[in-house]
Amino acid sequence: MGERRALREPRDSDTSRAPDSALERRCRGVSSGAVKWFSRRRRWGVIAQNGEGEPDVIVHSSAILGCCCIRGLRAGDKVIFDVTEDSRGTRADNVRRVGACR
Repeated sequence: MGERRALREPRDSDTSRAPDSALERRCRGVSSGAVKWFSRRRRWGVIAQNGEGEPDVIVHSSAILGCCCIRGLRAGDKVIFDVTEDSRGTRADNVRRVGACR
């Protein structure tokens, strides 16, 4: 079996990793929207942003906060999130479900 490694949050003083400009993200602010679909098996889905002409954004299960990160999201769930852009495109980070978790 493979070796398990503990995940830790990077510290400000952590200089072991050099910044990679290709993966640098640009935050566009907090948005709201509704989940179009989410696959627990694939661990990602799509969120439709509220607002005229706003593009849909991709969400990965690692970006979901709170108890919903365990259960995943369901189509129609209302969420708030940060929109970020990186070399892969536009995606949702810090996704929080509006209302109580199921």
